[in-house]
Amino acid sequence: MSAASSTRNEVPVQTGRPGGPEILRQQETQEYAERREAVRALLMRPLLTPTTAEAREALRLVRRHSAYLREWFAREAGWPLRVERDYARLWKRPSDTGDPTRGWAGRRRGRNGALTFTDRGPSPSNSA
Repeated sequence: MSAASSTRNEVPVQTGRPGGPEILRQQETQEYAERREAVRALLMRPLLTPTTAEAREALRLVRRHSAYLREWFAREAGWPLRVERDYARLWKRPSDTGDPTRGWAGRRRGRNGALTFTDRGPSPSNSA
């Protein structure tokens, strides 16, 4: 057996650097964080232009993950996303307000605001 063939089957020496599975996990973690940041940026600013350093970074992330983001927004919210070189535009559309699965049955929409303020329990000034 030659020296070259005997070294092929040897176990590689560990150098302290992460191996293949560890690198893959780190890449997936970073990709998830970048996508989350891009989604947040678009939700906060549906028209994203490179006006500030923060906006330029967000636009870079939106461009990098544009295929995923288009599919995600279309599936989750029904909103189209357009990504160009100079901007990204998320077209937020209101949901169907007549959908019977929204809200509580038998409640009118205008009364929900009052419900928020009245159902907080006793206030410290009224508890004595």
